[in-house]
Amino acid sequence: MMVHLSLQPGDTIAKHAAPLDVCFLVLEGKGIVEIGEECKEVEANTLIERPANCGHGWKNESEAILRVVVIKMKK
Repeated sequence: MMVHLSLQPGDTIAKHAAPLDVCFLVLEGKGIVEIGEECKEVEANTLIERPANCGHGWKNESEAILRVVVIKMKK
């Protein structure tokens, strides 16, 4: 399954977990991704992998839109 996220400046997605492996591909902008206990600033053309059942969340603290493709994978 693929989902397209568009986060406006100041938007957040609260930390949550899912029973699937997930990859995030940042298409546009900059944001902060939280995976487990680690937070990292990411920008366009960045691919992030997240294992199943590991909490993750997003923050857009920039002044531009943040667009991310979320790819959820069954095992």
